[in-house]
Amino acid sequence: MYKFSLQSLLDHRKHLEETLDKELGRIKREVIYEKRRLKNIITAKTKCKAELEKKQGEANKVNEVILCFNYLGKLAKDIDEQKKRLKGVEKKYNIKRGELIEAMKNRKTLERLKEKEMKAFNYSNMKVEQDMMNEMAANRFIRKTSKPG
Repeated sequence: MYKFSLQSLLDHRKHLEETLDKELGRIKREVIYEKRRLKNIITAKTKCKAELEKKQGEANKVNEVILCFNYLGKLAKDIDEQKKRLKGVEKKYNIKRGELIEAMKNRKTLERLKEKEMKAFNYSNMKVEQDMMNEMAANRFIRKTSKPG
């Protein structure tokens, strides 16, 4: 029976790949969350601008207009911060993705080596078996032809 000499290394690389895949999934969910958060802040800013336009036409709501301007300023800062946060998470995602691709390459290299060794092993076994069968056939032939008859 064939036993791959680097099986423990192959198992380790498979485990590493699975771990990286799980981490990549977690970071992907984080990217989705941060994108959703950015979208919500932008939506809040859009709504606030619409409210501000309504209130600017009304003279008795000056305090509310000032509050809206302050809130819009805060939302603009929040949007900038959220974009930075999103960029950071996307950068982590791309790095982890690169690590996963590298881990997959390493695993596949070992798997190809294992397949190549297994083919060589099977070929060698087949060759030995064929040689034995040829020898048995030759011995039978020699016995048949050497009998006086």
